[in-house]
Order: sequence, then C-alpha cells, then structure tokens
Amino acid sequence: MDAKLDSLIDKIKKEGIDEAKKASDDILRQAGQQADQIKIQAKAEADAILAKAKTDSEKLKANAQDALRQAARDLMLSVKNELKALFDGVFKTKISGELKPEFMAKLITKTTENWQQDKKPAAEVIVSEADKKELEKILSSQLKENLKKGIEIKVNKYIDKGFRIGIKGKDVYYDFTEASILEALGEFINPAIAEILNSKNG
Repeated sequence: MDAKLDSLIDKIKKEGIDEAKKASDDILRQAGQQADQIKIQAKAEADAILAKAKTDSEKLKANAQDALRQAARDLMLSVKNELKALFDGVFKTKISGELKPEFMAKLITKTTENWQQDKKPAAEVIVSEADKKELEKILSSQLKENLKKGIEIKVNKYIDKGFRIGIKGKDVYYDFTEASILEALGEFINPAIAEILNSKNG
C-alpha cells in the first residue's frame, strides 16, 4: 500500500515538475519573442525619429541657405542702388557746376559756327528760364553779327541746367541738358558698378 502511494506521489511530483518546466519554457519563449518584437519596434521607431530629424535638419539647412542667399541678394541690390545714388549725386553736382552760361555759350558758339560753314539754317537753343538772360548777354558779345541773327533762344520749364540745340523748325536736337548727360553717363557707370560688385561677390 505504501509502495503504491509512494509511486503515485512520485508520479504526481514528476508530472507536476514536467508541467511546471513546460509552462516555464513556454513563458520564457513568449517573453523572448515579446522582447524581440519590442526590440524590432524600438529600432523602427528610433530609425523613424532619426530619419525625421535628418529631414528636418536638411530642411532647416536649406531654408537657412535660401535666407542667406536672399539676404546677400538684397544687400547687393541695396549697395548697387546706394552707389548709383551716390554717383548720380556726385555727377549731378559736378555737371550742374560745369553747365554755366559761359560754358554753354562756348558749346553753342562752336556748334553754330560749324553749322554756318555747312550753310545750315538758323539754330534754335532751348534753355531754362534762369539761364536765358545771361546766355543771351554772353552770346551777344561773343557771336558775329550774322550768327546772332541765326540763333533763337527759347525757354523750357523742364530744363534745369544745360541746353538743347537744333535746326530751327525741326524737331531734332542735340541734347546737352543735365538730365541727358547724367543718363548717358549712367549707361557707362551702372554696368561698371555691377561688374565691380559681381567680381567681389564671385
């Protein structure tokens, strides 16, 4: 009786231990699978975070570079405009100072003398109101009598300094006004400024 009982107890113990071991192995296996899954998921999330961080960093870098390029373009444009204004101001002052009635009279005299040699008709000179009287006075003392009769001086309110001269009755003039001279100089100066700034920028 005792031997059977002991044998039954041993069997129960063995089965219990085997069952427990099997259950333990299952738990360990499931835990290992879950751990692997967690690792895979964690790596995927980490990769996604790193990829997003890299993309955001590249976007930020690109935006910063674009902003710097735009700022550089704006600065260069501002410098060009300021230099143009500076040159315009300097030239305007210089030209305005040179375009006095005495100097204009010399140009008019030389031009009309050449026209007289070519037997061209009378000349028409257009000046500002401020310069008209002084110019008439100077020309009257400098020009020969036949040339005086061939010159008519008119006023144009849009002329500040300088003059236009052309053949009377024709709508074609040689333009020696301050605005025209500044414009002509600007066609040479502005490309030169741009070339200097572009060479420094390059």
